[in-house]
Amino acid sequence: MGFSQSLKHFFGFDLPTVEKNTSNSPATSDELVHINQEMYKKSAELSDKNKTLSLLQNLNELLLGSITSIQDIAKQVTQLLVHENDFLI
Repeated sequence: MGFSQSLKHFFGFDLPTVEKNTSNSPATSDELVHINQEMYKKSAELSDKNKTLSLLQNLNELLLGSITSIQDIAKQVTQLLVHENDFLI
């Protein structure tokens, strides 16, 4: 399986196969633009998921840690949200 076919399979779409030729046909160019757009979307989604998972991991560590005071936990959760996600208070 070629690289472009692997990308098509990975992103869940099958574009029509283009005959190999030496000219840069519009269909090939359109396919590359579409693949590039899909890769950008998937990369952005993955980045958002990683950021969310990182935040959840930090919250989990904070909540399961040794702090027992609700006020201290609330203060640290607020600080974590402000620093990690650029939330404004």
